[in-house]
Amino acid sequence: MDGIDGLAAAEAAIVGLAAAALLARRDASLATVAAVVAGGAIGFLPWNWQRARIFMGDVGSGFLGFVLAVLALASENGGAMPALVWLLLLGVFFADATATLVRRALRRERWYAAHREHAYQRATRAGWSHAQVTSAVLLLDAGLVFAAWVCLRRPELLPSTLLLVTVVLAGIYLLVERRRPMEKPAL
Repeated sequence: MDGIDGLAAAEAAIVGLAAAALLARRDASLATVAAVVAGGAIGFLPWNWQRARIFMGDVGSGFLGFVLAVLALASENGGAMPALVWLLLLGVFFADATATLVRRALRRERWYAAHREHAYQRATRAGWSHAQVTSAVLLLDAGLVFAAWVCLRRPELLPSTLLLVTVVLAGIYLLVERRRPMEKPAL
């Protein structure tokens, strides 16, 4: 999901920093890896921000997703932080990617083929600048980081928090859909 300036790098930076802070007292080695991921993303961001001069592409953004998934599984397996808390941290990307790819599959499109149908891409085509979309995602990320922190302190809130976050992200997705519907597949 490296389709607009700064989005994937900013997401990786926020999630990495948040994970490092949340894991710091739970598993120092995983916290260090999360901090290194964040540092790499932060170092990349100046060249990928308004107006981007370089892009991660599928290889870079896919690698970041893979590393964050491995961190999530390692922290789940080690008892440091549940994978569902990681789902909160990665909620915006997870929701957009899942909704978009499921819709493409249901429409019998090649869901794995290159496309421009993610909600963040449609938001830019609806008139929002790259900076506005990326900033909106980062604002949502801030709320998700807070939700993750609360759920680590009060694990009994995790199911209801996941439900609330799902409803909020689905609502935002539907707002983008209303403003800029997913295009009809070519026949």
